[in-house]
Amino acid sequence: MTTTARIRKALRSVLSVTLVCLWAAGALLSQAPSSDSRRADAQQQAHLLVERISNPASPARQRVDDYQDLSKLDVKTRDLAYASLVGSADESIASMAAAALIRDNFAGVSGLVVPRISRWSENNQLVVLEAIRFMQVNPAYFDIAREVVSHMAPNATTAKPPLSRATPLDVAAVVLAGSDSADDRALLSSALVSQPGSRGVWLAMTGQGKLGPREAILADSTYKNSNLDPQLRIAAAAALASADPSAAAFATSGIRSFLSRFADREMGEMLNLALTDPKEKQHLYDFREQLSVLSTLRFLDDSKAESIAFDFLSVRNEEIRMTLGLVAVVRWPQRFLTLGQGVFTRDEYESLLAFLSVVHPDETPAVLARLSKSRLDELVSRLTRVGVAGVFGSAAMLAAG
Repeated sequence: MTTTARIRKALRSVLSVTLVCLWAAGALLSQAPSSDSRRADAQQQAHLLVERISNPASPARQRVDDYQDLSKLDVKTRDLAYASLVGSADESIASMAAAALIRDNFAGVSGLVVPRISRWSENNQLVVLEAIRFMQVNPAYFDIAREVVSHMAPNATTAKPPLSRATPLDVAAVVLAGSDSADDRALLSSALVSQPGSRGVWLAMTGQGKLGPREAILADSTYKNSNLDPQLRIAAAAALASADPSAAAFATSGIRSFLSRFADREMGEMLNLALTDPKEKQHLYDFREQLSVLSTLRFLDDSKAESIAFDFLSVRNEEIRMTLGLVAVVRWPQRFLTLGQGVFTRDEYESLLAFLSVVHPDETPAVLARLSKSRLDELVSRLTRVGVAGVFGSAAMLAAG
């Protein structure tokens, strides 16, 4: 065979192999779903899940599983599904969907929630409000809080829950503490007059700034009334603190007294002793009832508030430590960033840093100096998915007010 013939044969072989490879690649590409096809499949899946979740005849466990499957879809698809669920006859499902939309910063969520939330049970109202109150101040959510305060302030029941458990009025008022609207200030003032036993309204007024004459008189009489719950008295004193040194001293000394009593007692130790000792059982009850007093530090306009928060940030009591950590992150982020891990576990510390980046986006570069981007993205994703309370437990609700 001549050299020319050998070259031609080799070229034919190469060409044959190339054509086979191109045919195989084309076949694979024709079988791979397009982005439009994948999106259509996800939308169809979301539609089926919504139908099953909305079906009251479906077993409760199945509906919960379907809801969890819905949360795993891409943000755009799942949020459109959540939006349809906000109108569900099952208000528990509706409130969960509304909270998920808030965590995803879904545009128009207020328009979906405002017409419905006042008809929901207090527990389901709290599901939505808890998703709002630790978010970065977002005026889009103020409408939801306004609806709750407007509805509940004149209609609150005479039976008061323990102050350790926040009501929708308490939480909605705290959300409005971040508003600079004169109308919202007037709404909170009206709520204070009709519901002076709401600790959340007092904290909101603390956050709003100096009280008016009528409000100051009410605050003075409230914090000096020894028959009232100490937490309520401290909240009222905090609202008056910027204008009255005696009220400020009452608030800070009350918070320090609580911390001095419980800060160095680990929760496991307290729980074990409470099982056999009636006195220790009472101490544990007092601790649970009074722990939310620490949220006053988030609003108190007094230089001692910052000192208290950081002085007790390394104590043995886990719940106190985490509650103060969250307060510090929200109110004094730059000082918190100067601290190291301290006695927090690695996961606790990194979660606090991630939360700091969510509440204070301008501080994200400083957070990235302490966390890798992949780790920060992972932690922020977890916060978005399960909420602040899902990550930090009861400390999140206590620190928020």
